[in-house]
Amino acid sequence: MLNSLVSSRRFVICVAIVLLAVAGRTFAADVASEWQNDLVAALRANSAGDTETAEQIFLKALKETDKFPPGDARIGTTWNFLGLVFKTEQKYPRGREGVREGAADPAKG
Repeated sequence: MLNSLVSSRRFVICVAIVLLAVAGRTFAADVASEWQNDLVAALRANSAGDTETAEQIFLKALKETDKFPPGDARIGTTWNFLGLVFKTEQKYPRGREGVREGAADPAKG
């Protein structure tokens, strides 16, 4: 009976570990997918000349990059696109800031 109980606990713990691992991967995939969808939407808005919408969506995508590991290329990509939108909107100081943030500091992208 005791062996059965110990085996049951081990089984439950193993199942819990597997479920947590799968949930973590699913969460990471969801975050990446949401970031990618936002990036595509922002690029479409920018291509259509709607820079205000593009800016808002890029800012949302930038917040999503907080969930990525430091140095992830998606962080720099987002900053660079946002910087280009700022440049188009003639928000030059913010545009320079965005491009610098994305390109100059490898730890941030």
